[in-house]
Amino acid sequence: WLGSSRIPTIAVPSDTADTDATLYKCFSNTKLQLYDHMKHKLTVDLFAEHFDAQRFIKAYGL
Repeated sequence: WLGSSRIPTIAVPSDTADTDATLYKCFSNTKLQLYDHMKHKLTVDLFAEHFDAQRFIKAYGL
């Protein structure tokens, strides 16, 4: 069903623990705190560049 939604999807070989470890190497912490302005900006920019929220919402009827 996800394939027919036309939402770009990437399959990665990492599980949650591996992803967490990679993020920890980059940020020294995987939690997004209100005072982490740089981390927040990077996260928002990443989603803005690579994720079409409106398409996602429409595809899943949210």
